Amino acid sequence: SSNSSSNNNSQQQTESSSKPDAPIVSSLGLKILCGLAFQNCFKNLVMRYVMQDKPAFLKSAAIIGVEVCKLVICVAYIMFVDKRSIMSIVTFMKDDYKNSLLLMIPAAAYS
Repeated sequence: SSNSSSNNNSQQQTESSSKPDAPIVSSLGLKILCGLAFQNCFKNLVMRYVMQDKPAFLKSAAIIGVEVCKLVICVAYIMFVDKRSIMSIVTFMKDDYKNSLLLMIPAAAYS
């Protein structure tokens, strides 16, 4: 009986090791991650350059401008690449309101 169970275990290990593992991050996820990294680096470089002298604007105004740009890019992506309407965003936000509430906490702390 113990011999048959050890054969089953070794057979399961062989079967599981022969199956290719699914990628941890999809291709699209990697592209989005690279895009966000590029955007963040570009924003930091621009902010560092602009803040060398005494700027004629508030830093918070620049951050709001960056966040509005990200919002516009995200909405444009959903409309033109995913070919969905703006109402699909509203529907998603209504359906997933619990996660939206959880995300409001770090968003409020960020600002």
